[in-house]
Amino acid sequence: MNKPHFVDLKDIAPSSATIQFIRAEVPPYRSPFIRIYYAVGGREEIFALRLDVDKRVFLDHLENPFDDQFVRGVAPEIANLVSDRITDPT
Repeated sequence: MNKPHFVDLKDIAPSSATIQFIRAEVPPYRSPFIRIYYAVGGREEIFALRLDVDKRVFLDHLENPFDDQFVRGVAPEIANLVSDRITDPT
């Protein structure tokens, strides 16, 4: 069974005063969807945000409107960063 591929985002992804992107989980099969793990206030969240790499948008929303606006604004850049660092998983 193939395992997902992880891309470290800690030092390369944009961050805000409260949001830090930690890593991306790329499935071992062809899919436009990846999971983005992140921290709020330095504490990693339990759930990841789902990112549609093809459309370059997050499918999930954050409760805090300022954090949500930031995350939505950087979605295309996160999609590019991950796309540039993965190979075709098939």
